[in-house]
Amino acid sequence: MANTPPWRTTLFNEDDIAKTVISDFFRSLTNTYNFFALYANIDGIDVSDVDVSAEKLIPYSERPEIDKWIISKLNSLIADYTQFMDDYDLTKSCRAIQNFVINELSNWYIRRNRRRFWKGEKDTDKLAAYQTLYEVLNKTCSLIAPIAPFLSEDLWLRLHKRNAC
Repeated sequence: MANTPPWRTTLFNEDDIAKTVISDFFRSLTNTYNFFALYANIDGIDVSDVDVSAEKLIPYSERPEIDKWIISKLNSLIADYTQFMDDYDLTKSCRAIQNFVINELSNWYIRRNRRRFWKGEKDTDKLAAYQTLYEVLNKTCSLIAPIAPFLSEDLWLRLHKRNAC
């Protein structure tokens, strides 16, 4: 659906699917989750420490600007995605999610914050990075559920597993 609208006739092309969906979108999303899980496990981070409903949530006002930026981009994506889905424009909704995951989340947020996850001490900055990435991944799983239900459920179950990511 991200390639062409469903009502337009197109020839089935495995190479296009492999390039645009599998290697770009799915791999970017799963690599982002794997990055989160790897460092959360190394640091011994419990999911309840980063769960956005937990009492230990670091307020947005105390988070670094880049965390506020990705949350803002996520909220803009949710608004656009909701509008596109309400208008039954599946292609634009898929492209919006794909663009967010590949460009904003993977290429910008993860690349600019690696040092925050790598540093040795577990301070509020590191916990804020985990909480922000957890929230973004969690909401992204909810957004892709109608489009990629199996991947969404797999990632969601892994994100909500206690004591292991």
